[in-house]
Amino acid sequence: MANATPIEPDKELEALLEEIDRQHVVLEFAFYQSESPQNYDSHFDAAYEFLDASHKRFQQHYATIDFHQYPLAKNHIFKWNPDELIGSRISFAEFWGSDDVAPTPLGDRAWSIPNVDGFKTAFFLPPYGLQKPEDRNVTLFEKLKDCLFGDAQENDLVIYSWSNQCSGYFDAGLEWWGAFLWTIARLGTSTITLIGASSSD
Repeated sequence: MANATPIEPDKELEALLEEIDRQHVVLEFAFYQSESPQNYDSHFDAAYEFLDASHKRFQQHYATIDFHQYPLAKNHIFKWNPDELIGSRISFAEFWGSDDVAPTPLGDRAWSIPNVDGFKTAFFLPPYGLQKPEDRNVTLFEKLKDCLFGDAQENDLVIYSWSNQCSGYFDAGLEWWGAFLWTIARLGTSTITLIGASSSD
């Protein structure tokens, strides 16, 4: 893929992502350099690179399985069909999802959990819950938002949402929690940020 080249995050962002991971956030991040980061082809290439790398990791793992010990593992097929990778331009509001991330008490030790419908709920409502304290997670989220989007206005962001039926990467999330893949470019920069999320219990 020629329109998006993988790059490493800077040290500050890398440290922040490591801290976020320790809090049990299940979002994954990847970054790509592009000469035309607002174009669909560049976003497609970033999504393709991410999912293709996921497929290659599975193949490497699959090659190490002892099928005499785990015979059912032969039945695990990791789908990867780039022809089914389709992106749709979405608004910032669609990407962001609900601001409601607080469980609602229903009674004695019973809670209603908001649906995971976008970036914010995916951050705050992973399958196993976030590590405490809660104010630390709010601070991390604000830092992440600043690192990824800076002072960009909503209209300064080009965001694509990608089909979640094309790759085995999405299988776990499609069971119930959610399966998402977004690519975001900020006007005036040459970077495409990819955010993936697919998890289960």
